[in-house]
Amino acid sequence: MIILGGIAAAILLLVIFIAYMVYRALNPRKIVIPEGRSKYVSEVIHIGRTGYYDTFCDTSAGAVAVYMYDQTVNGITFSEKVGVPYFMANDRFSSFRMMSDYIVDSSEQFPEDEFPRYFILGIDPYAAFLQSCSSKEYFQRNLEFIYKLSEEHPGTAFIVYFPADSALDWINLTEEQKREARLSYITFVRYFRERPNVMMYYISSMEWVLYSDCIRTNGLDSPVDEDIYDHLQSLNITETSLSCLLTYANVNEEMDRIIGLAGEFEQVRASYADMSGKDVFFIGDSVIGNYRDDTSIPAFFRDMTGANVYNLAVGGWSAVSTADPSTSLGCAFDYLMGRSEKEEFIDLFSSSYAYEDYTLAKTKLEENNNEGENSIFIIEFGLNDYFCGLPLDDFRAALTYFAESIKTSYPKAQILFLAPGYINAFDFGNLDTGTDGNSCILQDYRDITYEVAIEQNCQFLSLTEDFVFTQETTPFYLDDVHYIENGRYLLAQGLARYFKK
Repeated sequence: MIILGGIAAAILLLVIFIAYMVYRALNPRKIVIPEGRSKYVSEVIHIGRTGYYDTFCDTSAGAVAVYMYDQTVNGITFSEKVGVPYFMANDRFSSFRMMSDYIVDSSEQFPEDEFPRYFILGIDPYAAFLQSCSSKEYFQRNLEFIYKLSEEHPGTAFIVYFPADSALDWINLTEEQKREARLSYITFVRYFRERPNVMMYYISSMEWVLYSDCIRTNGLDSPVDEDIYDHLQSLNITETSLSCLLTYANVNEEMDRIIGLAGEFEQVRASYADMSGKDVFFIGDSVIGNYRDDTSIPAFFRDMTGANVYNLAVGGWSAVSTADPSTSLGCAFDYLMGRSEKEEFIDLFSSSYAYEDYTLAKTKLEENNNEGENSIFIIEFGLNDYFCGLPLDDFRAALTYFAESIKTSYPKAQILFLAPGYINAFDFGNLDTGTDGNSCILQDYRDITYEVAIEQNCQFLSLTEDFVFTQETTPFYLDDVHYIENGRYLLAQGLARYFKK
């Protein structure tokens, strides 16, 4: 009986153990960090907060976020991509010691088997180095607590973001300061070389950030614009963004490269056309029209060239529908050309988010009263025409209508047609969307754009051939159809250099 009782107890323990293992497999509390130091990390969004911090933690949180930046950047939230509950510090920390005390106090509140899956840290290595009395040894001792924390919790991903400063921040440092700043980054990265669950990302390795004048809210010394941080810190740290990853093997070379790039800032700026006094009117679809802040294509172009820009593009419209005067956008275009009455324009178009832009553009053209001299119309259509399978002859007629209308109303204006770029939808644009026996692939619309530009003696650029984009690199600058911030910057940069010629 004793033996049978022992066997029954052993079987019961085995069943409990198996049930527990199944439960743990279905409800993992920790993340296994894959080899190669790469890990999918959720999107994160910066929001501004102020006030005193406390160390109260939601112990059910799957993530803790703490930031120490010189810039006013405070806290993050996790997106639905990972969907884990988060806890964030409700203040930014101006000293490394204050931040580390907060991290230690917060982490101690989590039970060992419920420790967060992510620890997101924003740290300015150079500021921390200076706060350590510019002592490498003292600096390393200050990093020791993160090292020990990562040792104690090997299943937690510790993601460290370094600040995304522009080239001018590096240029304004003295040679001694550059040496110290460079050393602080290298020391930080190499200190954690034996911790595979600690990964560091320096977004300034993306050249578009280094050379962007739009990333700060009020001038060179102001905080980084939150919209820019939304994108920078939401980069999926996957194989498509490993260029931002700093490792023991690449940090020395990467810091040299970044400082070298910063030194080329003036040369980069000199490669853009000086278009002061020029008026540039962007007409098109969502590629341009969906973005109307300081990270839009027209805004980037304005900051690079000094031109006056008007974003007249509206998402969802095709060239064919825009060339129809009976539609709201068609009426707006005709009003710009001086062919529609103001009352009709207001009646049909006043509810559009582009209404003010068209009103300002029309006022500007009337004020100039110079037949479009010093005016440039950039026309970008084709994607929605292709998605809808609109007949190629209708697309050709629409582009011709734009060119002839502008030349009639503003004969001294320049006209530049942009052919559609790469996409990751509709079988990369190779899906035949034509109907009634008409074959329509995206390349057909690109070809027609070129042909109309030649026929109408207009300028032409192809987003697939005349810019830095390729189909293989679309994950770096494109969602399925639209350009993300760095893509919009590069597109504007290509235009700014085109007009330099």
